Amino acid sequence: GYTLPYQIAAENLCHPNYAAFLINKQTLTMKDIQNVLLSIPAESRILYDAKLIEQIYTVFQSRKIDDSAALHRLRGEIAGRKILLLAPGDSLTTEYTRIHAFIEQEKPYVITLNFADGGFCADACFVCSHRRMEAIARDIRQLPQVQLILTSNVENTSGRDALLIDYDSCTNHDHMVSDNVALMMLSLLHRCQANDCLLYTSDAADDLI
Repeated sequence: GYTLPYQIAAENLCHPNYAAFLINKQTLTMKDIQNVLLSIPAESRILYDAKLIEQIYTVFQSRKIDDSAALHRLRGEIAGRKILLLAPGDSLTTEYTRIHAFIEQEKPYVITLNFADGGFCADACFVCSHRRMEAIARDIRQLPQVQLILTSNVENTSGRDALLIDYDSCTNHDHMVSDNVALMMLSLLHRCQANDCLLYTSDAADDLI
């Protein structure tokens, strides 16, 4: 059968590569993809323009806000603590025991990236994807002890209070990974003047880098 974003592109006479670009971002809902495709000028839809779709995507995601109060609160929460970032992947399951041993020993401030799981004793959950927020809204409602942190492009569908962070201030200039969740989180921590951040990876020799 057909893939819905390609169907939307076809119905609006858009080159299929526009749909492919938006699918590969893995941040947008079907409604978002439709809105982005409809915002492409009619004269630019038939021939694919990589720079144009990147610009349209960036503008669509951008939601400028003053996040100084949220930054101040987050600085207070992480002050003096090591920070452990956990991103979704198979190693969270295969290395579950070792991760918990590290958490028990070091007592870091644990932040999950684009997922919510009460099994990791997380202090916060950082979400920069509208699509992921829709997927985990129910999970995050069941974890009232976890601080929800959202970038300003994400609609808060959890019914929970959240710290809102300016989306543009966390992105970078490489369009291939401009809104990669780990890079955005590191950018946010830099803005919060964090000094000691650890990323878990089962491929690293020392397990934590």
